[in-house]
Amino acid sequence: MGLARPAIARMLGAFAALVLAVAIGVPLAYWHRVPPWSLAGFSMTLCPCASPCPCRSGRRPTHPDCEAATFVHVVRGHYGSVSLDGLKFVDVADMQRGAWIIVYGEAGTPDEVQAAMVAVAENMLMPRIFFAPLLARWLGPRVTVRRVERIEYKVSENRLRRRVSIPGILELDARLRADAEGRPRELVPALDMLANKIAYADNLAYRYTGPDLPRPLDYSGRQANMKTFHVAKEDYDQERMLVQEARAMRGAWTPRQRAIITAMREAGELLPRSFGE
Repeated sequence: MGLARPAIARMLGAFAALVLAVAIGVPLAYWHRVPPWSLAGFSMTLCPCASPCPCRSGRRPTHPDCEAATFVHVVRGHYGSVSLDGLKFVDVADMQRGAWIIVYGEAGTPDEVQAAMVAVAENMLMPRIFFAPLLARWLGPRVTVRRVERIEYKVSENRLRRRVSIPGILELDARLRADAEGRPRELVPALDMLANKIAYADNLAYRYTGPDLPRPLDYSGRQANMKTFHVAKEDYDQERMLVQEARAMRGAWTPRQRAIITAMREAGELLPRSFGE
């Protein structure tokens, strides 16, 4: 004996209510649980593209497989009550398609610190649209996290040259293009998760021999850039980051991005200044 129409209608109504509750509840829970966070420190990115990097201004990469490596040193930072001071990590990522990211963190990093940094990255990548958390797991890149014994980070005495090594996996070496006073020759607006401006550097070495990619990489002599950063949750919540408009770009800055860049110029943020952490 089949169900009566009123019963079917009630079942469909209950199912629709459940779907609606999930559709509203999941984003609501996400946006309410993300605590304040901030990061300050140094980062550098090396990739196979020509310099200046076209990706940083929304144009297509000059290399068909833009496998970029980024080192991040958080000098001061927090995610809610979790301190991120001193955290170091490296990611190797598919910058062309955004399909995958391999993140290397130190084995001695506490689990809660690693989880907090992953949560910060997730919040950076999350579009500031209410329903975005529903789709993030399906639309985001495939992320692989690896623990390594140590990430070696060396800074030259004049602070212009930075070397990063994960023994047996990765070697990065770059020197800032600086003037006679040790300041960047030029600070340029750029798409970046941590900052709205970068300084170009000489790529002295970029070699990857890890097991997570099908072939070793050697992009030494290609593009490199450096940046110091101080970024916080409110920068993303108030959509002050150039990278948040990246998908709307068509080979040129959008009106919103141009307004951000104009404000940066007026505030003197693109003037050369001492480069440190």
